[in-house]
Amino acid sequence: EKGLHVDPEDIIGCGSAAQVYRGTLDITKDGQGKRSQRHVAIKVLHPRFQELVERDLRFMESAANLLHSLPFIEQIKWLNLPRATQNFGIILRRQADLKVEGGNLAKFRHNFYGERNANRQERSSAICFPRPVEGWIDREILVQDLVQDATPIGQFLQDNTEEGWAIRRELAGPLLRAFLKMVFLDNFVHCDLHPGNVLVQRRIVQLPRSILSNWTMTRAEEDSASTNTEYTIVFLDAGIATSL
Repeated sequence: EKGLHVDPEDIIGCGSAAQVYRGTLDITKDGQGKRSQRHVAIKVLHPRFQELVERDLRFMESAANLLHSLPFIEQIKWLNLPRATQNFGIILRRQADLKVEGGNLAKFRHNFYGERNANRQERSSAICFPRPVEGWIDREILVQDLVQDATPIGQFLQDNTEEGWAIRRELAGPLLRAFLKMVFLDNFVHCDLHPGNVLVQRRIVQLPRSILSNWTMTRAEEDSASTNTEYTIVFLDAGIATSL
């Protein structure tokens, strides 16, 4: 009824907290009555995930308090297990509420693309945060733009050829700049950037050709010189983020 179409068999990702499906969302363009479909990723919490998290945290907190109270093992108190368990619980409860991730994605997009000319800034940026779909952000479900034609960054780490090292160097620059921007400029940091949450999109861009190239270059040289490979780094799973 609401225009969201999901194939339960088309699973594109799965983690400890949620599963992600490929789907489409019917949209109406500018009040013209014309409907089109938007490709989306639908993230859904596992059944009873919140309930199980609270159960496990209660057990951990009880165990931590018991160990901390033992009078004959003084070294355990140095670890401050109740405080560590409390901090871990804060992180885990954020993972159990997809509204938190939707808000984090919106904030990252604002930090990296701004408000004015955001679409143009996003297209020219080397960093991509998927756009959450307004009206489809809830505690147990999050609908966002589908990231297509992307490769996990871990695959690039397995290529030890000369070309592979060149691509790694090209990817290292925007990765480092994005992280330093989050830490020192925005004070809002993605805290779950393991290789599974970082994808790389690759596209071939046509470059303008000079008039002289028609006389000075062979056809093969023209084809090579008239294109350039650009990479975009995609950050996923923004449920865990913090300010320092």
